[in-house]
Amino acid sequence: MEINQLLTGQISTATQNDPLSGAGKPVAPSSAGDSRTTPVFQVGDTVFYGIHGRCKIAGIEERSIGGSVLHFFRLVPIRAAPLRVGRQESAIWMPVASAAQSGLRTPLQEVELDRIYALLSNEECALPLRTPWPKIQPLAEAILRNDGPVGLAKVEGYLFLARQRELAPAKGMIRFAETVHRLLVREIQAITQESPKTIDGRLERLLISKLRFEA
Repeated sequence: MEINQLLTGQISTATQNDPLSGAGKPVAPSSAGDSRTTPVFQVGDTVFYGIHGRCKIAGIEERSIGGSVLHFFRLVPIRAAPLRVGRQESAIWMPVASAAQSGLRTPLQEVELDRIYALLSNEECALPLRTPWPKIQPLAEAILRNDGPVGLAKVEGYLFLARQRELAPAKGMIRFAETVHRLLVREIQAITQESPKTIDGRLERLLISKLRFEA
């Protein structure tokens, strides 16, 4: 394991075999980032971390790296369905000092829903549509890390338009799109308490309205 990768929170026991993680070196965030104040995280908090979605801060532990003692959050992903018997959820280790900069954030808040819905239906497209997916994926991951809850909506909107243009979307794009959509639905459901089917229908109507700007 590379020391600098561990220090930036890019390697964890949960992501080493994840095809949706680590597609490339993180890039600069988009210009319209999250306007929230920097949160203070504590053990027991429910947080949101990029492509992993909702996690619980299960503890804070010390690790010795290069002769220095550093503190790490131990994050445990919160799954919609329990794991099979005998399987244990892998932890994600996040340096406390750089948690917010690495994309750890509080979950979506109700006051943010209107902005999320607006981003899903307006003319904005966060990423270039004609760029190949392997170059786009690290950019999309950076948006998820750096743009807070609106990052999910931005990436969801881009992926919808990109898949409309592609006759045969890359398998990696399809998997990524499915994961982002699932995370967004779960974020909204935690606030509205609606069924996933109801939320799916609303998101589809909003996204379809985005197509009128493509004409």
